[in-house]
Amino acid sequence: MSDESEFYVAPDRLEEDPYFQDLLRNHAPELAEQKTNIEATYSDFTSLRDQFIENFNDYEPIESASIPLEPTEDYPGWVFDMAVSLSRTTDTKTDLQERAISHIEHGVSSTAGQTRYPTGRRNQTPILTRPRDNSIKNDVEVVSRVVAEAIDRIDTLEEYDLAKEAGAQLDEIAGLLEELEAELVEYDGMATYPGTCPYLK
Repeated sequence: MSDESEFYVAPDRLEEDPYFQDLLRNHAPELAEQKTNIEATYSDFTSLRDQFIENFNDYEPIESASIPLEPTEDYPGWVFDMAVSLSRTTDTKTDLQERAISHIEHGVSSTAGQTRYPTGRRNQTPILTRPRDNSIKNDVEVVSRVVAEAIDRIDTLEEYDLAKEAGAQLDEIAGLLEELEAELVEYDGMATYPGTCPYLK
């Protein structure tokens, strides 16, 4: 599984800030509730992502390639990302394929006896090859075909429903964040906040 960025509704440095905690406890408890709801929904999303990655076992496009290819630990997470994009955005399979192949063609790199093929998603490199007599150009063409086939198979995977559910969680988070932003704008315009404040005593 690839490393994932930490998710914070509020900047981590504010979690121990006494004034921020005072705002949530004494002046804006509804903001604290919204923060909790968003974090809980994101936890549901990560649980679905972990289930998808744990259950994923479709390596057929790699195994049937005409050259030796190796999936990296990023591969299941990359397929998950593609599945979520397909389920919740206007991107078609062709859009996803063209974007991934463009990143492969322009980002391929060789180091430490490996050639890695980035797909543009959080620096993921789901596939690699080992040095051989064939040229990198030929390898890129094969990897591109494999990536295109992997994307073409996404909505036939047993785990696809997990990705669709995860996408719905992201949609819910987006709605909750919009509501939170509207609340913060309202609070930003207030001359004073309701509630008692221990720092004014």
